[in-house]
Amino acid sequence: MIILLLNWLTLLLAPQTIEPTQNLLIQVVGMESKQGAVQVAIFNSPDKFLERPCHQYAIETIEQDTVQASFNLPPGEYAVAVYHDENENKELDKNFFGIPYEAYGFSNDARGSRLGPPSFNDAKVTIAQKQQTVYIKLR
Repeated sequence: MIILLLNWLTLLLAPQTIEPTQNLLIQVVGMESKQGAVQVAIFNSPDKFLERPCHQYAIETIEQDTVQASFNLPPGEYAVAVYHDENENKELDKNFFGIPYEAYGFSNDARGSRLGPPSFNDAKVTIAQKQQTVYIKLR
């Protein structure tokens, strides 16, 4: 019993390492309507870029011309993908050929080729400041 109590006290009194976080503010512009919501996804790895689950995620309602989402992240490299989910089905709707017909955008205003989305490296931003803002224009 005493050993368990000592182990518990050791864990309780041990210095805690808290990873510092930075605030990343995403500002999205270019919504053609106020219907639906804007889905914002943060990715922290090229291997998992545009795959589920993402690193962090937010759904923001559209009340003004600009939608904002805020994330607390450890310093590092991230890529941001957003889309205007007008029908709120939580999917980026595409036509028969796989071309999105809901507006979308990426950090760094990254654009993919005709054959697909941009790469993580094209969209990545380095978060190193206490407060950083990324602007994304939907197309």
